[in-house]
This record gives sequence, C-alpha cells and structure tokens, in this order.
Amino acid sequence: TIVAFNSSGIYKTGSGAPVLRHNCVFGNAEYNYSGITDPTGTDGNISADPLFVLSPDAGPDGQWGTADDDYGDQGLRPGSPCIDAADNTAVPAGITTDLAGNPRFVDDPKTLDTGSGTPPIVDMGAYEYQPPPPPPSDFDDDGDVDLSDFNKFRICFNGPNRPPVLVD
Repeated sequence: TIVAFNSSGIYKTGSGAPVLRHNCVFGNAEYNYSGITDPTGTDGNISADPLFVLSPDAGPDGQWGTADDDYGDQGLRPGSPCIDAADNTAVPAGITTDLAGNPRFVDDPKTLDTGSGTPPIVDMGAYEYQPPPPPPSDFDDDGDVDLSDFNKFRICFNGPNRPPVLVD
C-alpha cells in the first residue's frame, strides 16, 4: 500500500504486533506511524515520495473535506520508488488489473525490482505503472535508438546475405 500526504498515517489500536511489508508511508501531516515502531527499511517498507502523477492538495483553504479539495492522480510517475517494489504474494488470487483496469503485473525495464516474487513484480499502491512503449525504431527493445538498432534494421532491410545498398 501507499499511505502518503494524508492528515495521518498508520495508527495501531489493540494488542499484538502488526506485520507491515512492502508499504510506502510518507509525508502525512500528523504522523506516519503511531502506536507502532516505524518499520521503514525492513521487509520492503519505505518512506519516500511515491512520485504521484499529481499529489493530492487540500486546496487554497488548507482544509480537507471542502469543495476546493484536489484528490490528485495517484498513478506513479517514472522513477517512483514504488514501481516494481511490492509483494506478488500479497495480491489476492484472481486480481489481474489495477483500479484503473490496467494490467496489474507490469515490469518497468528501467526500474530495478526491489519487491518480492517472480518478475514482473507488482507495484505499491492501487495503480500499476504502465511504462510507455518503446519507440517504433527501437528494434532491440532496450529503450533507446542507437547503432545497435540501425544494425538490426540494416540486416532486415537488406537481408542476411546481401550487402548494404549505398545511396549517393
């Protein structure tokens, strides 16, 4: 889960020690954790800006629950520490899409997998980051267009046994 930019974070009531794994708790106004020891840095728990597409804002009056509230867009931006950082086993059986109806298990090739499970690793939060498709001329699918792509194109264009055609 992601608990960020709220009036308060996670509050424990009752007895017993809660088990918190692969959560992002960050920037809550009153507290991030109350009644429990901060688990940041253990079991995949982090405390970092989740890099929402648009962070929630209480509006000009500074009060939540009023007409000027902007609940933002809790999708994740590129570079979010929540991408590929959750626990695949925590996703209930049969859940294959996120809250927006996008595929739930999507790998971002530009993000190191820090979560738990067999890749692709699920993202923290309700929305799975959907990386943009590679450019149409990225023939080796490495996310950039370079000489390696040109060489693949040249072989395809000319055929494997034909020399390149030179044009003046």
